[in-house]
Amino acid sequence: MMKQRHRFRLPHVGFFGVVLIVGACSGITDPPEIVTVESTLEVADGASESITGSVAMVIGERQTQIGIGVEGGTEDAVLGWVVRNGSCSTTGERLGPASAFPSIEIDTNGAGDAQTVLFRRISPAGPYAAEVSANPDGTGSIHACADLVPGS
Repeated sequence: MMKQRHRFRLPHVGFFGVVLIVGACSGITDPPEIVTVESTLEVADGASESITGSVAMVIGERQTQIGIGVEGGTEDAVLGWVVRNGSCSTTGERLGPASAFPSIEIDTNGAGDAQTVLFRRISPAGPYAAEVSANPDGTGSIHACADLVPGS
């Protein structure tokens, strides 16, 4: 006597699998827009040095790149900088730890620059303020500031 095998089939699994994949992929959106912001550093009220320069920020899909260049510094000075939420008149929380903002070393021409990458996308709504300060860790008196307003 021959045993009959029973086949267990799930004829609709293929269809349901496709439906699940299509459903899961329907939430995929285009990558967020890359936003570039540039601004000029202005001498801060009551600053002991006339530091000027510029700041540029690129808000990417998963990271934010920020670069700063200064002029008018004292040779061999080491300055700090930071980018905060808010504006030069009402600054808020720093966008990253002090270690995220390397110091600016001033050369013989009174100029210096620094760059950083924050490994997260900050809000392109802003506003933000870049401050150049007396101490390498971004603290102390403010020498210059620039408002960074995305979309302006």
